[in-house]
Amino acid sequence: MLRTDRVKPAKAQVLLGLALFFCLLYLPARAADTTPPVKPVVTDDGAYTSSSNSLHARWSSSDPESAITGYLYSIGTSAGTTNVKGWTAITAAEVTVTGLSLSTSYTYYFNVKAKNSAGLWSAVGSSNGIKYNRQPVISIFKPVDRSSFTEGDAISLYACATDADGDARQFQFSVDGVVKKPWSNSTSTCSYGSTYGTATSYSWQTGSGNSGYHKLKVEVRDNKVPPVFKEINIFIYRKPSGPP
Repeated sequence: MLRTDRVKPAKAQVLLGLALFFCLLYLPARAADTTPPVKPVVTDDGAYTSSSNSLHARWSSSDPESAITGYLYSIGTSAGTTNVKGWTAITAAEVTVTGLSLSTSYTYYFNVKAKNSAGLWSAVGSSNGIKYNRQPVISIFKPVDRSSFTEGDAISLYACATDADGDARQFQFSVDGVVKKPWSNSTSTCSYGSTYGTATSYSWQTGSGNSGYHKLKVEVRDNKVPPVFKEINIFIYRKPSGPP
């Protein structure tokens, strides 16, 4: 007796194959990606860096038709060049390059191009450039660490700082984390060995209740790279009581 309520497995496979064929036949064709990714926007760490041997940058790109699959980056002393580091493949959108030997005489540029899944490369995007700038050096900070005083003494804080790039220096003094003399310029000169620098001072008038240990701090900056600082510890004795 012929059964009509069951389709044989072989026939079922044929019917399934035909169904898939016709579905694919009438699906709209996907257009191939024929355009490159958007030119990367590249950002470095600002106008200056205090590191003489490393540079960092990040970037972004996109492609409306396919995915970004990788990047090439280089570093040069002008936009688009490779005289510091040649083109290097990377999948991340950020890199820190070490082992460099940077000079204060040049501006350094990151250059990046992006690749999409169709194998097309974007135009080269470049950062706006970053220069190596040396931090100031605090040559002298007085009083001497672990000095001792008595309540009522006026303690003179003195600092001398040099800068190999010749940049103007600003100073700030703090006592126990509280700023006593905010950032200010100084035109006073000082010398440390054969090196000439800029100096400034601040007088902290102590009084009753100031006995104990205190931390004195000076910070120096040139408004290009992060400030440098030095700290010292002092002790203030309680002022002896007078006769009854």
